[in-house]
Amino acid sequence: RLIFHPDPRAKTSPMEILERYTSRGMIDVDIWNATVVLGDAALSDERYEAMNPKQQTDYFRGRQQEFMRKCFLQLHSEGKWTWVTAHDIDEYLIPNQHVQAEEAIRIEVNGAADEATHPSRSSEAAIAESGTPAAAGSLPTFEHITMIELLELGRQANISSTLSSPCVGFRRFLFGARETEEDIAASNSTVFEGMPTAWQQSKFITYRWNWRIPGDGTAMGKGIVDLSRVRPDVDLANFRSSNPHRPIKTICPAAQAWRRARESPLVMHHYIGDQQQFMFRDDPRTGMKVTRTIETFEKNKKESTALDKSAHGWLSGFVKDVGLERATALLEGVGESYHTQRRRRR
Repeated sequence: RLIFHPDPRAKTSPMEILERYTSRGMIDVDIWNATVVLGDAALSDERYEAMNPKQQTDYFRGRQQEFMRKCFLQLHSEGKWTWVTAHDIDEYLIPNQHVQAEEAIRIEVNGAADEATHPSRSSEAAIAESGTPAAAGSLPTFEHITMIELLELGRQANISSTLSSPCVGFRRFLFGARETEEDIAASNSTVFEGMPTAWQQSKFITYRWNWRIPGDGTAMGKGIVDLSRVRPDVDLANFRSSNPHRPIKTICPAAQAWRRARESPLVMHHYIGDQQQFMFRDDPRTGMKVTRTIETFEKNKKESTALDKSAHGWLSGFVKDVGLERATALLEGVGESYHTQRRRRR
C-alpha cells in the first residue's frame, strides 16, 4: 500500500511507473496532491512564490505534517495495515546489519532487563499473545530476516521494549558520491549476487553508491509505527500530531530520533546521488537552498569513507520473487531520466 504526495512543482508524475505494479495487482497506490492534503488551504504557484522564505518554510512543513496525519488516518480506517512509515524517495529502510542482534535491540539475556526507554503501549498483551518472551538465542540473524518479520517478532514476543514499542525509531546514514576504481568496475557488471541479468549495477543507487559518512548517523532519525496500536481520536487529533522525525508524537518520543545507530533494529540509507541529481532539486526550507551547492556535494563525497553494502541483495530476491520476465517489465528504463525514456520509446 502506497500513498504518494509529489512535490507540487513537479513536472512529471510517478504513475507511469507505478501503474506497472497497480495493473498487475501488486500494490495499491493513491497520489494525493496539495488540494487533497490541505483542501482550501492549498496555495497556487503564484501565491506560494509571493511568500517570503519563512512563510514558504512554514507552508512546506504544515503540508508535510498534514499529509502524514491524513495518511495514518486513511490507512487506519482501512483496517488491514499494521506497520507504516513515511519517508522520501531517496531513503531506503532495511534491517540493521551493522551490529549483533543483542546489541541492536538490547534483548533480555539471562534475566537482565533491556535498557530501552520507551515501553510498549500493550506489552502485557504482547506477552499474553506469545506465551513467553523469546530467548536471545532463538532470534534469526539480521541477514536472514525481513523487516516486517523483525518488527512482528518484537511486537508479538515482547523481546525488547525498543522493538515492542508501537513506534520503532531508527537512524539514517548518508551516502555520498564517492566511487573507487573497483566500484566503477563493479557498477558496470550485470551480475547481481551471482545472478546474470540485463541491468547494470550502476542503474540502481543502492548498488552504485557504497560509501557513507561513518558514525552513528548523519541526521535526525525517523520511525515506523504500528497502526493497530494507534488511537486516532487521541494520537492524530490535529495537524501537529505528526512530523517526519516523530511520525506520531504521542507514541514516538523525541529521544528516538537520536537513537544510536548500533541500537536501532532498522536503519535508513539516504542516497544523495550524483552531482546532477543533487544539484537539480531546490529545498523550500529556510536556509536549505544554499546547501545544494557543489561545495556541499564535494564535502559529503569526501566524508563518505565507510564502506557499506548492506543494502545489496534485494534485486536478486526481487527477481526470484516475481520472476525474470515480470521483473524486466517492472524495471524497464531503470536508472534513466524521464526524457531519456521518452526518446527511447519514440
